Amino acid sequence: IDNTALIKAQKDADVIGLFLFSPNDWEEHNEAPAKLDFIWQNLVELQRRLREFNIPLLIREVESWSQVPSEITNIVKDYDVTGVYWNQEVGLNEFRRDEAVAKQLNAQAISSYALTDRTIYPLGSLLNQSGQPYKVFTPFKNVFLQRISENVYSYQGKIKKQNKLAVSYTHLRAHETG
Repeated sequence: IDNTALIKAQKDADVIGLFLFSPNDWEEHNEAPAKLDFIWQNLVELQRRLREFNIPLLIREVESWSQVPSEITNIVKDYDVTGVYWNQEVGLNEFRRDEAVAKQLNAQAISSYALTDRTIYPLGSLLNQSGQPYKVFTPFKNVFLQRISENVYSYQGKIKKQNKLAVSYTHLRAHETG
């Protein structure tokens, strides 16, 4: 399993995985049934693989993404969590959601860590000499190639088996789609 947030979190403590979803938001964004089935099948497999490492995967439904900060707050309280790690997603709504989560966790003195996992460099980190985003591809490409040769993506490590946690959760099963 290749997941920067999970690997970093395990360096601090035993972990609990969490997947939040909002069918209402998926419907609003017109997500195709095939995509939702793909997500479900991957959750089934992820849960199976995490179980090999004694890592429970909680799956929670929220009415909308605006409820994510309060749902995470509830989970933090329920499981006495001291730090929350996640991989940043690209998208304005996701960025706003993550900012709201970090703000709410900070107000509770809970550490939060938003990590880069899906992009080679954090969004907005490759800027021109004026500190602005590139408007022409070739200078961007040149800086990208220079930085990648200087700082090859570092191996983050791998997930380790942890002690079993007293966390109850529903075991997912694959289902047939119509």
